[in-house]
Amino acid sequence: MRKKLLLLTAFMLTLTACKTGVKDGDTKTGDDKEIVSEVDKDEQKDEQKEKEDLEKDSEKIAELISFNVKREDAAPIYPEFKDVEYTVTSKPYDFSEFFKSLETTDDDSINWVLKNKHMKNSLKENGFGVLYGIYEQPFAIYDQNQYTYSNSFITTDSAMHLFHVIYLGMMEELETGTLRDKLTNISIRMYENSLKNYNEGSEETKPYALKNAALFYTGLKILNDGAGIDAPAEVKELASKELQNIEGEAAAVSNITGNEVDYSQFKPRGNYTKSEELKTYFKANMLYSQNKFVVRDNTGAVDKENLKAAIVMTDGVLKDKKSYDLWLQIYNPISLLVENSEDLTPIGLYEMISKHASSFDLNEMLKDDVIEGVSKEIQAMEGPSIKPQDGVTFGFLPQRAVIDNVWFQNLLENTPDSRRPLASGLDVMAVMGNETAEKKVTTDEKNLLWPDFLDKFEETKAAASNMGDKEKSNIYRAWLWMLRANNQDYKGGYPFFMQSDLWKIKDLNSSLASWAQLKHDTILYAKQFGAEMGGFDERKTCNYVEPNIDLYNRLIWITDFTLANSDKYNLLDESRKEVLKSYKDMLEFFIEVSKKELNDENITDEENERMATIAGEMENIFIAFDKAPEEEFSVPASERNMTNVADIQDVGKNSVDIPVGHKLEVGSGRFSTIYTIYRFNGEYKIGSGAVMNYYEFLSPTRLTDEEMSEKIEMTYFGDVEKGEEVYPFFKDLFIPDAY
Repeated sequence: MRKKLLLLTAFMLTLTACKTGVKDGDTKTGDDKEIVSEVDKDEQKDEQKEKEDLEKDSEKIAELISFNVKREDAAPIYPEFKDVEYTVTSKPYDFSEFFKSLETTDDDSINWVLKNKHMKNSLKENGFGVLYGIYEQPFAIYDQNQYTYSNSFITTDSAMHLFHVIYLGMMEELETGTLRDKLTNISIRMYENSLKNYNEGSEETKPYALKNAALFYTGLKILNDGAGIDAPAEVKELASKELQNIEGEAAAVSNITGNEVDYSQFKPRGNYTKSEELKTYFKANMLYSQNKFVVRDNTGAVDKENLKAAIVMTDGVLKDKKSYDLWLQIYNPISLLVENSEDLTPIGLYEMISKHASSFDLNEMLKDDVIEGVSKEIQAMEGPSIKPQDGVTFGFLPQRAVIDNVWFQNLLENTPDSRRPLASGLDVMAVMGNETAEKKVTTDEKNLLWPDFLDKFEETKAAASNMGDKEKSNIYRAWLWMLRANNQDYKGGYPFFMQSDLWKIKDLNSSLASWAQLKHDTILYAKQFGAEMGGFDERKTCNYVEPNIDLYNRLIWITDFTLANSDKYNLLDESRKEVLKSYKDMLEFFIEVSKKELNDENITDEENERMATIAGEMENIFIAFDKAPEEEFSVPASERNMTNVADIQDVGKNSVDIPVGHKLEVGSGRFSTIYTIYRFNGEYKIGSGAVMNYYEFLSPTRLTDEEMSEKIEMTYFGDVEKGEEVYPFFKDLFIPDAY
């Protein structure tokens, strides 16, 4: 039988290699020749007949080779990326005479701004100033400008925020449109397969099968109130205890896996508080990601009992083609949108088993020699990058090892008396090459309490700068890659406001706010270590686009990447594809206008008019992708609250008096007003636009978006208790007394 399986494995790999080539992580075809050559010549005819019989059994073959073939089929399509060629020849700014003329202007909007002496000084010294505000949407500011005939300064923040809206809308449509149903269906099939193993399996497999049945019955109770299943009493008892743990939202030992689980993670957060179907989808995913089997502890020892439990669960996934297909259809789209898992999955474990078992029968897979062979492979595995202290774990649908959390992990001292127990969003920006962030991080005395910090920082920065093609291998990583375009040091030829040190803070703030949106949007999947007014006279406005061509170009590539993979991963319907193309057209327009601005070329009336009415374009994109809660449908788009917050870390034991168990929260989704002096067709103007607010703070509990919004508003209006305030992270970016 073993020879039969080895020959079958060779056949499987040959079929796979005939596709687009064997990928990293697949067994290499060079070994196939050795396998075939070991088959006794006298047995080759019989082996050939067996292989032909297997070929006829298409369902069985599909089951056995599907993980190889579909891994290749699931590979994303990568459009070509090309840098935009452009020149920067704009003359230096000299707006002293312009500033004098403002003293006698009859423009009420400018007079109002200049009444603030701090704003006036910031405009003179830096070319811009930011008034702290809590607008819900960036286009609310541009809409107001359009109505009051005020000049608009269109920021990169607006473009980045719209991508967040697109990404979040795409994720929600996928989850509520297909993934939730698939999760329910696979839970039913896994429950049935587990119960069959429990009722018909050997005495050895029964305990594992019982706990698996309880796990998936719990998932069904969350998703569909049990889906009408009348489970055995012993299954219901285990499930009932698990549901009590989930409702308790506190650390407890799972009676299914025997591991301690932080059930506070089950509190729906991020975008998942909008409806009951999203709340239950969130909890079910947490159930399947947090209930893990530790198959190798942090000393390197393999837990063979947990390994057997994992094999029994894997058998449930592979028992029939439909279960396996459902698992792939859930796992693969999230890999494109977020990341792969570094934990052991049913498919990863199956690949190990197939090298040692003589058949795919469950009892055969649990034999001592198979367990021993798989144990050796697990011992040889590289340990996890995130929470290495947990060892190697197996999960049904584990969370994903997002790359910035890997960087975070490397920058924490992972000991009970840690001298650096707390990360910061600045860490991510610093390792990605932002010099302002790096200076802050590497000179912070609190960080330097850990003597190894600077060495660890350089090591992490080097890894982050040498990612090659992996830098944008999925949309999550591409988002981080896009933010690197904010790391530029603008010299002569760029507008005066972009050359100031304060502008570097503005760009860093914008990057962090966009990154906080990314953490918020992926909080479920990322493995932790986030109207008409009337009355104004018509006049011509003179508008301006923040000329960060590289950032717009990277957003275009991410848009193309999304469109190229839309059909393959069922991401967008036809109407949303058209809206995404409109977003791309808007970005291309921003690039063309930016090129003109950087070379003192005149902006046409048509281009100026499009900038003046940009609020409408942005709002149309927003409406197409934002699925407002039912109670918000009557709220104008410009007033829809998209405050976002994500807890990205639990504080562990430390020696620097940071409260153990507190959560590091990062947030954004509210907007302030930036006033900027720029040159438009040879004349100096002042225009206003939207800048995202970034927040970073410790909280004793995990916060929802609604709780975060309330904190921001209460702080802004001075109606908050001391110690509960939430202020912007970069206070020096904002005009004093303006927040």
